[in-house]
Amino acid sequence: VWTDSIRKAQTLHKEQKYSEAFDLYNRAKDNSANDKYLESELAQSAYRSGDYESSCSSLQLAIINENSPNELSRLYYNLGNVFFKKGNYKEAIDNYKLSLRKNPENQDAKYNLSQALRKKKNQEKESKNQEKKLPQNEDRESDSVPNKK
Repeated sequence: VWTDSIRKAQTLHKEQKYSEAFDLYNRAKDNSANDKYLESELAQSAYRSGDYESSCSSLQLAIINENSPNELSRLYYNLGNVFFKKGNYKEAIDNYKLSLRKNPENQDAKYNLSQALRKKKNQEKESKNQEKKLPQNEDRESDSVPNKK
């Protein structure tokens, strides 16, 4: 019964109807016996529909239930992509590294790792520039009246 829902959700995903697919995957998840592949598919639809929090949660559950090094590499890679999209480059870097530990030949993870490192460096540089622009002695009150004796 829930397999029909998954097939329909996969069709919706292929048709780029990601939100509808995500809803159908969620309903199938409620009716399934904790199928480990369902979490991965759920994560993909959530990611494509822009629901990065749900995608992150589903990927983390899929990782817990997975044993295959190649599949774990793919899941960590996808989790890195979620964090990258959210602008959390440190977590993206950590997950791309985990992906590469499971499969050192993952060229996409190598490329995305380099991009995340570059973005993190730029983010840190920008943060330092913002700190330099802060006014000095900002704890002084400019409108203060001196004490009269």
